[in-house]
Amino acid sequence: MLALTLTGDEGVPGARIDEGEFDEEPAFMQDGGAATDPAPVDPSKPATDDDVTALARVLVSESSSGTDAERAGIGWCVRNRAKQKGWSIHHLMFERPGGWKPQRGSNPPFSTARSPRAADLALAKAILSGAIPNNVDGATSFFEPGQQDMCAKQGARYRAGGGTSKDTSPQGTSPGDFRFRAYHSNANEIRERWTKRGEQRVATVGKFEFYRDGKAKMIVGA
Repeated sequence: MLALTLTGDEGVPGARIDEGEFDEEPAFMQDGGAATDPAPVDPSKPATDDDVTALARVLVSESSSGTDAERAGIGWCVRNRAKQKGWSIHHLMFERPGGWKPQRGSNPPFSTARSPRAADLALAKAILSGAIPNNVDGATSFFEPGQQDMCAKQGARYRAGGGTSKDTSPQGTSPGDFRFRAYHSNANEIRERWTKRGEQRVATVGKFEFYRDGKAKMIVGA
């Protein structure tokens, strides 16, 4: 699942740079339901404080210093995904994965590793109330191409140095490369793979690309 400058304050697709090892690519709409998943949420039911907190944690974890438009797009992508699944945002991001966590595949589909600031909570409330309009159409997945390319480059450098899963600094690499050892695909390869799976690119906002499952019903409004 991603703004991101290499200042140590930002994350990579789905997780912060300082969260440890990462998955190869951002999450997409392939996660199936679990036995404990609840019945679909009543769309007329207002968001709860738990939903606000969950969304705010995604905003700060995925893009703590992105533009207003980028962060709004991320928030709406999360909202769309929860609605598509028929779950609350809190269930999608906290109950189902079993706590606040970095992104790992599709569970959780986006990172919630960081505690929200007042600005993140305010933005989450505005997105959930509809005060900020949906600027990513029906997107349910996103990633940041520049960051994906960086991850792939560092992963390739680590492997070229002969690194193993326990060798944090093989010849010609840095400890930072070890964190990206699972990354093999650059942005173009991610785009190709998602397209083959039926994902459709529906928006580009700043540094982020947003995608919708081609088999999913488009979600445009609240």
